[in-house]
Amino acid sequence: MKNPFTKPQVLLLLFFTFHFAMICVKSFREYSAMKAIEPWVHPLRNVSEYYTEMTVLQADYSFFSPNISPDFFVSIIVKDLTGNNKDASFKFSNTEVEKRFHTCVLALNNLPPDLQDIMVKSWAARTLDLHPDAEQITVKIERNKIPAMAKFAQGKRNKPEKMLEVVFQTAEPAISLSQP
Repeated sequence: MKNPFTKPQVLLLLFFTFHFAMICVKSFREYSAMKAIEPWVHPLRNVSEYYTEMTVLQADYSFFSPNISPDFFVSIIVKDLTGNNKDASFKFSNTEVEKRFHTCVLALNNLPPDLQDIMVKSWAARTLDLHPDAEQITVKIERNKIPAMAKFAQGKRNKPEKMLEVVFQTAEPAISLSQP
């Protein structure tokens, strides 16, 4: 029997099969069935992680879709010299910039702790530029934990999970509230 496919068609079919398999491994990695076969799938999972990062398939779906809540929430609270707390979370000029920031937050999880610290310190430094009366700056990152559909039907709702909270004490506020 003669093969109905040409060599380029076979190669293309193999590529699409591989591509789909990598997406499936990435998509279903948290399901209990995948965890049950973890020892067998582990090498494939590593290949999938590298492949999806190289092809940008690991990017958060919300980057491409409006009105999808982000996976992570970043809040920045400034305590001023009078002891008042105010929300100093970043305000973005448009949704594209906001999505890019959230992509940075997603990438933050893949960084070693010392690099995470540098990134968060840069946010605190930017906040100090905008709020020179800050005595303390708290940067908090929470993950949006969406319950499984069955639990949602039972009334369980999103519960933020604290991923990171860093408190920065400013050495000396840039401005003073004392009168000369």
